[in-house]
Amino acid sequence: MRRLQQGGSWSDPARSLPATGTPVVVAPEPPLFIGDDQQFPFLFYPYPSMTVGYDGAHLPWLQELPDTLTTAMWGTWVEINPTTAARLGVRQGEVVQLESPAGSLQAPALLYPGLRPDVVAMPIGQGHGAGTRYERGRGVNPLSLAMAAYDRDSGALATCATRVRLRGTGRKGRIVLLQQPAVEAEHLIRIETRSGAT
Repeated sequence: MRRLQQGGSWSDPARSLPATGTPVVVAPEPPLFIGDDQQFPFLFYPYPSMTVGYDGAHLPWLQELPDTLTTAMWGTWVEINPTTAARLGVRQGEVVQLESPAGSLQAPALLYPGLRPDVVAMPIGQGHGAGTRYERGRGVNPLSLAMAAYDRDSGALATCATRVRLRGTGRKGRIVLLQQPAVEAEHLIRIETRSGAT
């Protein structure tokens, strides 16, 4: 019972730390991003797919599982804030060109209002050059845009340290959605309200 109360059992005695009157405050360092903010105005946020993850693209039942927030499935997309998309003239499903100092890729745009206007995001998990018929040649790999930047403290790849630029191509892309995002309905409601309809 005593070990449970202490949270465990240790053979070495605990060391006491000297008490100081002044708390130590460490100011965080400002974030560093690779790419000139004039040439590459957007912050790039590649994130692990909530459905296929890093290594589940070979499973068709995971490919068919809709993304929790966007309802997209069976591919790769570029999430863009609707305000940013309107400013750039990009429409839902349009193929966009995404470029970083490391390279470029193309994927369909998905308008997502939960994203900051200065950020574009992509799920990681697609874009395999080999593997089963369900994963090979499907989508693109967003990590191909990430620069080789590493976190100073942990040594891990700083996946969100790359800046990108984005432009529409005018071509319609293939994007599979379980349902239309709420941004479309919200946009229609605003139009009807402005025109005087109730």
